[in-house]
Amino acid sequence: MNWKLAARYCVRGGYKGLAGLILLYRDYRRITDALFRQLPSAKFAIENSARDWPAYESQILRELRLPGY
Repeated sequence: MNWKLAARYCVRGGYKGLAGLILLYRDYRRITDALFRQLPSAKFAIENSARDWPAYESQILRELRLPGY
């Protein structure tokens, strides 16, 4: 945990301890979500809270329309 909080982003933001790590991951999620929305290419999001990784993999392969899937 401490190696992540030693990054300049965290130091500038004053992120410390577990609370700082949680803030870091919330920021990361907010930033990546914003970047995803701005991508001009075709895309789709997968809701993954059920942690059903084989189902998500199948969904991705179907969406990509790869031969054999």
